[in-house]
Amino acid sequence: ELQDEARKLSKSKSSLAQLRLKLDVYSDLTPDINLARIQVRNLKEELQNLEAEITDNISNINSS
Repeated sequence: ELQDEARKLSKSKSSLAQLRLKLDVYSDLTPDINLARIQVRNLKEELQNLEAEITDNISNINSS
C-alpha cells in the first residue's frame, strides 16, 4: 500500500512538472490588456521592419 501511494505521488509530481512547463510559456505576458496590446503592436512593427530588411538584402544580392 505504501508503494502504491509512492507511485501516485510520483505520477502527481510528474503531472505537476508538465503543467508548470505549460504555464511558464505565459509567464512573460503582462496582466494589463492595454500593455499587452502595445507589446503586440510593437512586435508587429518589429516583424515588419525585419521583413523589409530581409527583402532589401535579397534584392541587393539579386542585383549584384
